[in-house]
Amino acid sequence: MDKRNRIKIGIEIECCYNRDIVDFERGSYHDGISAGNSWKIEGDGSLRNSHIFDNENNAEFVSSILGSKKTYIKALKEFRDFFKGYPLSEVLDFNNSCGNHIHIGINNKKKYHNKLSFDIFAEMREKYFKAIKESDKLSEDTKEKILNQYFRGYAQKINKSAWYLNRLSRGVEFNKQSENSGLGIEWRSVNLCGVKTWTEFNAVFEIIYNCVEWLFKQRTTSHKGKFKALRLNRVKLNELQSGATKGIILTIEKKGGENITLNIKSDCEVLQCVI
Repeated sequence: MDKRNRIKIGIEIECCYNRDIVDFERGSYHDGISAGNSWKIEGDGSLRNSHIFDNENNAEFVSSILGSKKTYIKALKEFRDFFKGYPLSEVLDFNNSCGNHIHIGINNKKKYHNKLSFDIFAEMREKYFKAIKESDKLSEDTKEKILNQYFRGYAQKINKSAWYLNRLSRGVEFNKQSENSGLGIEWRSVNLCGVKTWTEFNAVFEIIYNCVEWLFKQRTTSHKGKFKALRLNRVKLNELQSGATKGIILTIEKKGGENITLNIKSDCEVLQCVI
């Protein structure tokens, strides 16, 4: 396989940990201290303690770029090894300030949000929901907490028009700004809230990998084509041009009642036609 086109995954795990059992030296935000072969540990001002351990601290663990399922599994094992074989509930807690962000990339010249339609990302979300709900390794309480925390203030649900008009902040479900910066598209909504055992921890990350692998495969399917040719009559063309200075969404009805939506930027550039 061409190494340039292999799946690339980065993991961020935000957590609270029991300092009476294990402690870590933390770097500053985005300037972590190396730990093991695959991780850096850094502080994050958005995290708050759970106050379930007498001596508690919080941190964000950031992985290196993982280029295969083997390296993904190996990195997660290394993370578990930091906690010396103790039961997860004795050393870790994931409260609702703790995110679990996944960076997904191909290479610096290819971007998922340019190659795949909005509907593919929405479909992956539904696959994730379904897998969480149907898992036989997650308790019902854990499932509920994970799903309830999926959409939150800094991981807001994306919508189709904002996606295509590029009117999205970084604090959304799928962060395009991260990919434009060369860090892969950031899936911000996944989380570990309610996870109490290493079995549950492994199950969530298996579901995440399966979803990311599915997304990766879509780049070579017919789903990737989102740009389509469209013939406009003069009336619709004038409507498009006159409204483009404001930034509009123009809907054209085809024969048979099917609608075509055009998303227009303020400089009158047609971004795409979504059928």
